[in-house]
Order: sequence, then C-alpha cells, then structure tokens
Amino acid sequence: MEAETGAGGLTFLARSFASGVGRDFAIALQRLLKADVRRAQSFVSFDWLPYVTKGILKIRFIVLILVVFGSPLRPKAPAKYLIYRGWLLRIGFLFLSASAGLAALSTFARLTLPHYWRLWALGVAGLFTVNMLQPAPKARLETLKAMHDKVAAAAGDTGLRDCHTRSHDGVDIHYQQIGHGNKVILLCNGAGGRIHVWEPLLRALRDEGMYDSERFTVVTWDYRGLFQSGAPTNDARLSIRDIASDINAVLDSVGKERVHTLIGWSMGVQVGLEFTALHPNKVEHLVLLNGSHGNIMDSALQPVFRIPWLGGAYGDFLAYLKDNAPWLGPSLRKMVLSSEGFLRIVFRNGANADMEWLQWEWLRDIFDVSKVHTHSFIVQFQELNAHSVYHHLPNMEQRALIITGMLDPLTPAYQSYELRQQLRNSKLEVYMTSTHFTLMEHAEEVAHSIRNFICENEHSQQETVHR
Repeated sequence: MEAETGAGGLTFLARSFASGVGRDFAIALQRLLKADVRRAQSFVSFDWLPYVTKGILKIRFIVLILVVFGSPLRPKAPAKYLIYRGWLLRIGFLFLSASAGLAALSTFARLTLPHYWRLWALGVAGLFTVNMLQPAPKARLETLKAMHDKVAAAAGDTGLRDCHTRSHDGVDIHYQQIGHGNKVILLCNGAGGRIHVWEPLLRALRDEGMYDSERFTVVTWDYRGLFQSGAPTNDARLSIRDIASDINAVLDSVGKERVHTLIGWSMGVQVGLEFTALHPNKVEHLVLLNGSHGNIMDSALQPVFRIPWLGGAYGDFLAYLKDNAPWLGPSLRKMVLSSEGFLRIVFRNGANADMEWLQWEWLRDIFDVSKVHTHSFIVQFQELNAHSVYHHLPNMEQRALIITGMLDPLTPAYQSYELRQQLRNSKLEVYMTSTHFTLMEHAEEVAHSIRNFICENEHSQQETVHR
C-alpha cells in the first residue's frame, strides 16, 4: 500500500468510493504505523466531519435554489432548460444523499451539527402535509395506454404477447413475449418495474431485425406479488431465490431451455445473478445495469462510501412500513398522488421525454395497484437487503457487460466496480453524468452498447460447465 501524501480528505473520499469502508480503517492504521499519530486521531475521531457536512449542506441549499428559480417549471420548456434542470437535480440528489448519510454518521460520532438540516426536513414534511389536504388526481389511464402502445410499436410486426404460466409452487406468473427467435433475451425488471422502461432497448433490437424467426425472442415477467402475477400466501415465498426460480416456469412455457443473454436492471441484477448461480448452464451471457450483488441497504443512499449500521436502520424502516401498512399505506398513497405536480417537476429530465412519466408511474404503482402489490413490494425490498450472491460471483464464467452511472445514489457505482472485480469475464462501462436510470438518461448509447454486445455473442455458445 502506498503512503498517503497531501489532500487527506479528498484522498479518503476517492479511496473509499472505489473500495468501500474497509479501506478507510486501513488508511487510519497506516497513519498510525507511520507515526502520524495526530492526523490519525483526527481522522478516527471524525473531527473533519462537521466541516464537510456544513459544506455539503450549503452547496445543496444553493443547488436547490437554482433548481426552483433557475429554470422554467413549464411542462413544455425548451430541451436545453430541461437538461440544465436535470443536471441540477442530479447534483442536488447526490448532495442530499451525502448530507443525509453524514448527518447519520455525525449522530453516531456524537457530534453537534447545524440545525438547518432539521429545518429542511420539516419543510419537506410541511410541503407534503399541505399537499395531502388537496384532492388526489385520478389515475391517467390514457397515458398508461399510450406508453403500452409505444412498447408494442417497439416490438415491431411480431407484436407484444401477454401470457400466463404456473411456477414451481403454484403461483400464477404473468409474462410478456416479443419475437419468435431461437435464442432468448431475458429482461429482469427493477423493483416494481414494468416493460415500459425497456422501450429504448426494444426499439434498438427491432431496428437491428433481432426479432426474426432465426434470431431472438425477448421475454420479461411480472415478479410474483406484483401487477398481473399472483402472490404466494407465505411472505417467505417472495424471496429472491423464489423469484429467480420463476424463470424456469417462464422458459418452459416459452419452450426454451436456456437464456442467451440475461439483462437485469436494479433489482433484476440480483434476480439474474441468483438464477445464474443456481443454473449456470442455463445462462450464456449477462448484462447488468445499475445493480448490486446483494444487501442493498448497506450501500443505498451512500454514494461515496458505506456507513456502518445505516443499512440496519433502513431495514428497520422497511419493517415499520410493512407492519403498519394497513393504516400508513392509505396516508402515503394520498400524499404521493396529491403531490403529482411537484414530483413531476422533480422527475423532469430533458434526456428522455418519457422519463418523467416512467418515474412518476413507478412511484404511483407502489401504492395505487392493490394492497397486495404494496405489501409484496415492501417485502421484496426486505428480501433484496437479506440476499447476497457476492460469494458466488467468482464461479460465474459467463461473459458479462456491466453498466453503471457515477451519480447513482441507490446502487452506487462502487457496487458495479465490485461486480467487475469478482466476475472474471466482464467489462464495465461507466456513464459519468448518469444516475440510477442510465438506460433512460443515455437511451441511445446504452441501447447501442447492449445490442452490440448481444450481436457479438450471437453465434457463440458457452461450453457447458458441470458443477
């Protein structure tokens, strides 16, 4: 390990971003071994934390002021203003996440912080309280139909077909199919995601003629408990392993034995990796978008480095949501639906005209589909936090393409760097200005990259590996 020289705080952030919190303590130990006792004690006692937190809070305040007053709020604002707003929102979200984590760490370190971060929290709570007094707008089914028609158009002449099958434990599974090819491209959705988010990729595959009878069939499915799929009677059957096992039922129904390219986004990365670990001979290639290898709460909203014990706090919050859903759910639903105007402004982004609606629809779906859907959504987040496939990654020999956004606050970029380190036959693409929605924010580039990856491997067949 090289000695650290100069710019201690920046070096700490850079190293922890790349390697996680384990390296941080190694740096402190290194300073002690080099007899730099004063600097080591300062680092370990978190004397630097109030200054960093104050700076982040001030920058966040300036960014939020620019977001509100520095660009028009009109739905049809010129693209350049929406791109400008999108940049500000990304930066604001990044600093919001960082300040929340540092505030939690400051509590852990028993430090006194400025009080205006509490005023910020009270202001947000007050805003949503006022919004709750307004009537909730009706669901815009015509918009949902328009997006469905857009996906159907991306399917081309082969059409988008809705089908049902039964899983290993009798749960009804709804899946969708495009094309009639010999090889399967399997799309694993994010938590609570629909097929709509894949529209840029589906369009790119159509333009390449990849739905022909001699090429590919694209398949995706609703996770058990969500949307049109049935829910098990036992919450334990909402595990990542059970969701991954549903792939077998879908493949049997389609009449295929294996997957040529498994593409996962967000939660779909863990689902896809679990299926690959269980059935290595059924998956030939992997594309992993904005995902994690497991225990997501240990890194969620911690974009620079992992904060000890914060993941446990997130887990307790999820348990509270699940246990109090009968009375808390309706209140949250009304709060979300009555805040549509505000949330659409937050989600607005000039990179993709559909991104505002897709993110709003995702948020509304959490509470507005059914009580079973809401319950299953929360439980699946708990399962994502309990699940890990990290120890199985070195055994996966599939060729993998990993794509991440450097500004992703939900599954931070260092998760993808760790995937790249553990998967032997993988390559990593990093989009420096992208968040958790890289496929939507850089639709053309990402779709082109995935399409080329699939085409490069179209005529290759991985050797069967028996374990």
